[in-house]
Amino acid sequence: MATIKEWYQSIIDEKEKFSSLDGFLPLPETTESFTNDLKTQSAVAIWRLSAWIFGVQAFNLEQLWETKALELQEIQDETPPHTRVWWNNLVRAFQFGDATIVDENGKVTYETIDEDKQIVKLVSIENVDGVWNVVEANSTVNSVNIYPAKTNGVDAFGNTVYTKLSDPEADALRVYIDEAKALGIKTLVKHQNVGTIQATFTFYYDPKIINYGGTLVDDTSRNIFLEQLNKFISEDVNPKGVINKNRLRSYLLQGAGIEDVDVLSLNWDATSGGTYVAVGRNLEINGVAIQYDIPLEPNWYPESYI
Repeated sequence: MATIKEWYQSIIDEKEKFSSLDGFLPLPETTESFTNDLKTQSAVAIWRLSAWIFGVQAFNLEQLWETKALELQEIQDETPPHTRVWWNNLVRAFQFGDATIVDENGKVTYETIDEDKQIVKLVSIENVDGVWNVVEANSTVNSVNIYPAKTNGVDAFGNTVYTKLSDPEADALRVYIDEAKALGIKTLVKHQNVGTIQATFTFYYDPKIINYGGTLVDDTSRNIFLEQLNKFISEDVNPKGVINKNRLRSYLLQGAGIEDVDVLSLNWDATSGGTYVAVGRNLEINGVAIQYDIPLEPNWYPESYI
């Protein structure tokens, strides 16, 4: 956004295109200089003041439009499109133990936003029947299955462990969802154990950046492979509700030092009960994919030795 002086300079620059206005030369602009010059009643002084006034108005108008653009964007962000990402954000905003309110935009929220009470850390959304955000005469009513999970400490490797909500927590989440969802949408909060992704890989890596196994050469406390796998589970699988082989590979390739990767197998167990189904190119999951199992140690090949 331009400043007042930049708007003023734009007017001066435009003036410079006309030789008939060569007499109207800009001077350093201060309140004092404007006041003194206007006392002379000169045409140049009046023109300079007029240019400054137009610059101020242009600046104010631009500010108003920018403010309005932010307001419109906020309205757009608050308008429920009923995508999986919208449902994901809605469920994560749930605060256990707090009473809800309805704000001026009609959104169900809380008097005070407290992230410590937002117990749902991962959630998968399953669309069953119907079309997203379309409920018309003779159409099939949308049904949305919600699979939430909360954190439960860390495992022996320092990775976050997730678990299903307690009965009171799940009941409170159901009440919150019923208040916040759109009319005509059927929802079901699934209270089940978390799911597991089982995968085998072959990696090609830069030994100057990461070690065999995926740890950073400069910081062995960080395992790039596990970081990217956890990022995929959190950012891609849960918001989209889909496990996709190609996107998993793309996430792993974003890791520092990982030159190439082959996803040899990818399987899914909805409740971590030991029964896996193979994932093709993608699979719409019916559970929370937040744990992983690497049945065989990945094959690691230094890129410089290939």
